[in-house]
Amino acid sequence: SITGIVTDTGSGAPIQGVAVSADTGQGDTTDAAGSYMLAAVPTGSRTVTFNAADYDSTALSTTVAEDATSTLNVSMTPTPVGGGTGTLKGTVKNSSGAKIKGAVVQVVGGASATTNKGSKYSVQTVAEGQQFIIASHADYPDTDPIAVTITAGATATLNITLNP
Repeated sequence: SITGIVTDTGSGAPIQGVAVSADTGQGDTTDAAGSYMLAAVPTGSRTVTFNAADYDSTALSTTVAEDATSTLNVSMTPTPVGGGTGTLKGTVKNSSGAKIKGAVVQVVGGASATTNKGSKYSVQTVAEGQQFIIASHADYPDTDPIAVTITAGATATLNITLNP
């Protein structure tokens, strides 16, 4: 079996009503203490999915052994409230400080913009909350994802450096 407690990432409070399911079909819903129990789960490596209103879905793996209980506690991240959008702007330069025209600034899973001759970009209607940004240009390797927090109705500035 697999058992555990589901909590809110920010507050640490237990989350009631989370739908918990194993990749082999067993399911349960968390109680007021955030506890769940999946019984009769076949042995081996299992993926457990957690879904709750107002939270990002989460999937984690655990190993189930014969006649043993596997403990899998999870913290879920609240989904941004309101579904508002903001703007992301900034510049893209290389490690020497030279402006880069034609760089693509991509919001992972969202919109993108291309830098102008002044190396400036502006991405409109970016979903509020934490977003990840990747910058790319034909002459440089892509950046690793860069975390940025977007606030509804506001403009966030992210200046990016591309390294050769």
